[in-house]
Amino acid sequence: MAWSDGKALIGTGIPVADVEYKGVEYQIGQANNALIYPGLGFGAIAADAKLLTPEMISAAAHSLGGIVDTQKAGAAVLPPVSKLAEFSKTVAVAVAQKAVEQGVNRHPISDVKKAVEDLKWEPEY
Repeated sequence: MAWSDGKALIGTGIPVADVEYKGVEYQIGQANNALIYPGLGFGAIAADAKLLTPEMISAAAHSLGGIVDTQKAGAAVLPPVSKLAEFSKTVAVAVAQKAVEQGVNRHPISDVKKAVEDLKWEPEY
């Protein structure tokens, strides 16, 4: 943080406490493959994709970028793993959309968001 004067993009493999530098509270994002895998599988299943393409994986990763507020000083560059259930749907929609665009879905899908929503499951105990 000091070496880059607060300009570095920092991600760790484990949860890390916020870091204060020059009066700004920096949230350190957890760069963990758990950020895309649940949504990646969810989207592939919702699209009934016959295969998983590199473009679908890329869509999953890129979909995370729109979730965090990058305009806020000190904001994390990745969403927190603690909100995985919330953003997995965003990832799933991006993956399913890419599957449809590439024509790797086995059945026609007219509404990708609805296909994802229809497949969503909420555990109730």
